[in-house]
Amino acid sequence: MVIVGLGPAGLSLLYFLKKFKYNGSVLGIEAKREVGLNKHCAGLVSSSFIKLMWPITKKTIINRLSSFTVTTLSTSKKVYVNLLEEAYVIDRIAYEKILFENVSNFNDYLFKHQAIDIVGNTANLSGKDRVKAKIFVIAEGYVHRLRRKILGERKGERKVYGIQEDIIAKPYDKTSFSVIFTDTFAKGFFGWAIPLDKRKVRVGIGGSKVSIGMLRAFERQLVKRRIISEPIKHGEPYGGVILTSPPERPDHKGKVIFIGDSGFHVKPITGGGLFIHTLFSRSLARSITATDNLDNTRFLNKYYGETAVFRRKLKLQGLIAKILHELNEREKTKIINDISGEEYYLRNYDFHEEDILLLLTKLQIAKSVMKHSHSIIAAFLRRMAQ
Repeated sequence: MVIVGLGPAGLSLLYFLKKFKYNGSVLGIEAKREVGLNKHCAGLVSSSFIKLMWPITKKTIINRLSSFTVTTLSTSKKVYVNLLEEAYVIDRIAYEKILFENVSNFNDYLFKHQAIDIVGNTANLSGKDRVKAKIFVIAEGYVHRLRRKILGERKGERKVYGIQEDIIAKPYDKTSFSVIFTDTFAKGFFGWAIPLDKRKVRVGIGGSKVSIGMLRAFERQLVKRRIISEPIKHGEPYGGVILTSPPERPDHKGKVIFIGDSGFHVKPITGGGLFIHTLFSRSLARSITATDNLDNTRFLNKYYGETAVFRRKLKLQGLIAKILHELNEREKTKIINDISGEEYYLRNYDFHEEDILLLLTKLQIAKSVMKHSHSIIAAFLRRMAQ
């Protein structure tokens, strides 16, 4: 078996293959010179992820968060949401490196090699190298180079661009992160501020277009709203693509299987999702380990059966995300003004679709949305109310 890409999805697959005592040969291929070089993720994860990957996650925890707020730039009011289970900020780079250390003696690796294409049972690599395998697992992240070659373009794919940096500034509440929406910079624009400790904050923005200038302007708004103090020092900006489309079935074509961002194993509402990557990787590792014949892809029936519930939940999240993102800033602002002042709770940080639906169907929220929005969300809520 060959795994292309040694980011969180590829490494977690190796982790569970080792844990389930897979006895076949595995080759990991990575385009970079080592793991952990892509600094992209915000590092915000659930307690479920921390528990699932413990003790790997033990040394990566930076901060614990118990709540978050949602608002727009057009109002001073906020919606406060308490997390019934803490969320965590982890050091994503450290996580990948510790994970790699755990599996480094389990299989063989090729660094600084890129898979150009896969034909039959052969992968053509950069430098004219070739490798053969019974199955190929693609975990190349959001770039989708091989996915497009093998599966073609996905119709209706939704994504935004993100950029963030760690700044030296005091968060006024170390245990709460903030999400702010605005159409000032671009339609569907949003930003976040995640406390890392008492004097450092991770600030980021996402939208159809982003820039360093927009990031700095957003940071000034955070200072103005007393979410953070005046920054003393700016970090090095980093970012990439945030996928917001749910996974489709199948995740494979022939002997090639796609996982992680390559398989759209992400949370459509918030984007990303280390926990989601890990759940799919664990299921695939379990299915691979249970078969004695990788030549026959019927072992994937077990994988699809086990992940069906995740796919349903993420598909619902995708619907909710599409509906919510159709609201413009004026509509979001009126809704926030209507529903602020009450305490709300989120039971599950990862599979939060049920909590959001319950929130949306609260009488005052549903009435507010239907009053202020002419979008599809109003029709959706009317149907739910009936």
